[in-house]
Amino acid sequence: MNKHILATSLLLFPTLCLASSDAILNVEGEIQVNGKTVINSQGKLVNQNLDKDFISLSNYFPNSVKVVTLDNLKNYPDVEEQSFFYDGTGMPNKAVRRFIAKFYSIEREIVQENDNYKHIREVHNTDAETSSTTIENFYTLYKPFSDKLYLYTPNYQVEVYKEVRQKTETDDLFYKNHLKRKISTMTYLGKTSYTKRDGTSLSDCILISETTSKNFNNSFDTDDTYNNILCKNYGYVSYNNFELLKVEE
Repeated sequence: MNKHILATSLLLFPTLCLASSDAILNVEGEIQVNGKTVINSQGKLVNQNLDKDFISLSNYFPNSVKVVTLDNLKNYPDVEEQSFFYDGTGMPNKAVRRFIAKFYSIEREIVQENDNYKHIREVHNTDAETSSTTIENFYTLYKPFSDKLYLYTPNYQVEVYKEVRQKTETDDLFYKNHLKRKISTMTYLGKTSYTKRDGTSLSDCILISETTSKNFNNSFDTDDTYNNILCKNYGYVSYNNFELLKVEE
């Protein structure tokens, strides 16, 4: 295959662009600059950094059933835990957050989900399950994160849903049928590694920035932004202030 250096072609034929406004440069084969192909033999522009600029998010979640537990090592070690339940198809379908000393837990599970609909049930248990709050979120619009994350480019998840909140102790339905909106932002910041507590290292990991904005009473409240780490076949290993504790299969 013939390969031509664009700069060389212009030096050899400097009058080609000047002699006539109808002049045509015909190249058979690839065009390279500094040894790199910029236009292929089909005449299409080649992006040399395409494979380096994005990652597939699904590659960094477990491809089998796993429960990955993290604890709040920064603020409450051995007191507060967060578990992510993966079914091998992508993002966690269930999350449980436990405050061990206070006998308090939050269990959040996807009940039903398809391309543009999601039903989530969230149960808050307190005092060794003597009281609880059940929150049902019925989504009218659900646009999940794109699987393809481009470097330094925000990726958005949009959720519009009605929330029904019930308590076992009181008939508190203040939020019943209240329309809520949530916009989550995930930005890929680059590749990284993660050192586990036993000293071993996970090398295939990504660093992402995550922020959530929630709409209530026609105003948006923005949560703190956290830089989280996901590792291949582990999912989240560093999440907000939580760090990897154990993995169960």
